[in-house]
Amino acid sequence: MSISKLHETARAFAEQGIPVFPCVEDGKAPATAKGFKDASTDLAQIDAWWNDNPNYNLALCPEDAGWSIIDIDGESGEQSWRQRAVTPDTYEVQTPRGGRHLYFAGTLPSTVSKLFPSVDTRGQGGYVLIPPSVVNGKPYEVLHDRPIAGAPTWIAAKLHETKQSIAAAIEDLNLPGNIERAERLVNSCVSRGDVAVSGRGGNDRTY
Repeated sequence: MSISKLHETARAFAEQGIPVFPCVEDGKAPATAKGFKDASTDLAQIDAWWNDNPNYNLALCPEDAGWSIIDIDGESGEQSWRQRAVTPDTYEVQTPRGGRHLYFAGTLPSTVSKLFPSVDTRGQGGYVLIPPSVVNGKPYEVLHDRPIAGAPTWIAAKLHETKQSIAAAIEDLNLPGNIERAERLVNSCVSRGDVAVSGRGGNDRTY
């Protein structure tokens, strides 16, 4: 029986021991209740997913494969990357929006613009769509089918520096003067009856 290229590729990854899962046709949203947490290497499960819709897109959590992915988002990301980064040649994918995914061996956290502006990382606790997925009618395509290189150590060091800076900023929020101001604000809201009400945006108001 003939199967779609997406279904065929999903089976190929699973046979290599790399869990995959489906995303909605022509989009990025997971097609399963738990998203990447539902990723599987069970061929029967994969057949069930893609028999349900042969055009489901294909995704994986890079951490499950022992990889990390640098997501360079469009021309602004390319400018950030060219100005600051030196990395070895590795497996590359072009994204539907004209960006690039650079694949590296080793795990990194998933971050947004913490490495450089418009340059994200996809790894722990995240997922990416992979070829031949299609979003808004445009495909993910392999640009350079090279062996996956090891992640340069400077990437992890850079993310660690950023994390330390964020932690320091959060600690500043706990200074006594800031706590006093927050207490005055809360007391003022309560005195006016401006409080969180369940079912009426209570979660947002509490935040």
